[in-house]
Amino acid sequence: MKTLLPWFVLPVLLLTSCGESFVEVTARNQPGLEALRADMTNLSELVAANPGEMALAAPLAPPPVFKQNEMAASNTVLLIHERLADPTKTFGDKELLELFFSNGLENLIIWSTGEDKAFEGFEKDLQSALALRYLVAYKTLDLKEPLVDAKLNYTIGGARLGVYVYDRETDALVCSFPVAALSSETVEYQYRQDGSDQVSAANGWAHSSLWENLRKAILPALAEKTGGTFDM
Repeated sequence: MKTLLPWFVLPVLLLTSCGESFVEVTARNQPGLEALRADMTNLSELVAANPGEMALAAPLAPPPVFKQNEMAASNTVLLIHERLADPTKTFGDKELLELFFSNGLENLIIWSTGEDKAFEGFEKDLQSALALRYLVAYKTLDLKEPLVDAKLNYTIGGARLGVYVYDRETDALVCSFPVAALSSETVEYQYRQDGSDQVSAANGWAHSSLWENLRKAILPALAEKTGGTFDM
C-alpha cells in the first residue's frame, strides 16, 4: 500500500532532492583539482624567485592555445601571479595590474567549495580547467602610473610585466620574458558636467589606457615566444 505525503511536504522534498551541490560535483574530480592547485602553488613559488628571461629549449607540443571566452577550446590559462596561491585574493584597482585573462578559473575553484546547487555545466567547465596543460602567470615588475595634475597636464606612464609559462606535464617553467607598454599619447576622458571630478576622471582614463595597451601587448608576445595561439 502506498503512503501519500501531505501536500505541504512535497515542495520541500522537491527543492532539496533536485541536483548536486558544487562540493558534491567537485568530490568526483578532487584528485584533478588538487593536482591543479599544487601546480598553481608551484608556479607561484617559481615566479616569486624572480627568474630571468628564458627562451624555449624546444617547441612546445602540443602548442599552447588560449581563447579568452572558451575554456573548453583552450589548453592554457593566464593568471595574475598574486592569485595563483590564493584565488580569492582581492586588491584595489591600481594596486596591481590585473588584466582579467583568467577564463574564470578562480571562480571555478571558489565555487568548488560551495554547498549551493551547482549550475548546469559546472562539472564540464571544471573538467576543462583540470585538463589545462599550460599555466601562464604575469607579474608587475615596474610601474609608473600616468599622471594628470591639477592643471590637467598629462604625463605618460608605463609598465613592465614578467610573463612566465609553466608546463604541467613536466612540472617546469619553460619560458619567461618581459612585456612592456606605455599609456596612450593622448587620452580622451569623460567626467560629470559640473567638472568636480575632472582630474580624477582624467587619471582613471589614463590608467585604463595603460591597462588596455598591456592587454594588447601580452597575447601577441606569448604567441611569438611560444608558437601558440592566444586570442581575446
